[in-house]
Amino acid sequence: MSKEIQIYHSIQEKIILRYLDKMWKILPVVFVAVFLVEIFLFLFVNFESIANEGTQFIFSNCYRLLFAFLPTIISYIFYFPCYIIYKNKKCNFHIKKSLYQVILYLAATSYAFIHPNYPVLLALYIIPIVTSSAFSKNAVGHAFSASTIGIIGYAIVQTTIFESGFYIQVAIVTEMIVVFATLIILKINDQIQEAFEKMIDALQKSNELRSKLHTDSLTGAFTREKLELDMKELNCKSNSIAFVDMDNFKTINDNFGHGIGDEVLQKFVHVTNDENIFIYRLGGDEFLIASFLCAEELYKALVYKIQNFKYETKNCFGYIVTISCGIVHTKTFSQEEINRADRMMYTIKNSGKNLVKILDE
Repeated sequence: MSKEIQIYHSIQEKIILRYLDKMWKILPVVFVAVFLVEIFLFLFVNFESIANEGTQFIFSNCYRLLFAFLPTIISYIFYFPCYIIYKNKKCNFHIKKSLYQVILYLAATSYAFIHPNYPVLLALYIIPIVTSSAFSKNAVGHAFSASTIGIIGYAIVQTTIFESGFYIQVAIVTEMIVVFATLIILKINDQIQEAFEKMIDALQKSNELRSKLHTDSLTGAFTREKLELDMKELNCKSNSIAFVDMDNFKTINDNFGHGIGDEVLQKFVHVTNDENIFIYRLGGDEFLIASFLCAEELYKALVYKIQNFKYETKNCFGYIVTISCGIVHTKTFSQEEINRADRMMYTIKNSGKNLVKILDE
């Protein structure tokens, strides 16, 4: 899988998970709202009996009251264990998606099967299909299959219990609505995926522009712009700074040509750079090195690297390129510390060049 596709899936997963987190919080509110509707329907249907008999009617019909609220109770019973599993750190992205679909189908089934006199509740089987629009076409297809199975099961169970073809007709109409809704959701899914792809394309272009701005095109070292950003991020973290200047670099360009001069700069960055070193090209043959290593460790590393650089230039160009390098201990990665390293480097150049030295505190 390419890096771009991995980035795409990572961003998509984060957005979907934020969406799922919100929906998990909304579900209990929906269940409460349905619970209130059930109370209203119970009072409305039994208004005359309650008005005549009062609380005696309610107590004598507790089972009916419980039966009316049973779908909501069942939904809450399913909700909490599913939500606990969903929040578990070991639960991966695909399981999280599936759990949300499962709780929707369990709730829909409990309402549709326990309240057969309200066939309109079968529309609940459309909700999981709608929510799957943000996932994938496969998810929409799976949701459609699950809804179809639920509707067929509803028709069989209710027709068997009540011995009436009415529920078959309801199931057929509902399935037609589900098919229509699925086709619309597939179109919406295409639009969502297209939006994701445009987002990734914009992100890639942004990263490419940022990379060009922060990376020197000739050597691959960081640029001054990158240095200004890192002076904030690396502040109080960088333990040492080195200011580097190639000795007599103008002579190299004059005697061998700018092409060889460019190769020398590239070779220096290639030989010097590693995971402990941040190297910035300040311009021409001047480089700044920031490191989490202490000054003594950076000194040892640079002495070794510069010796290799000398060997490489002698071997490739027949000319040994020497380096003047001043190293300072740092408390903060700041312009003041960079200036100290710069002054140390020029002290070395004025005293004979070809030397790596730590500034005495």
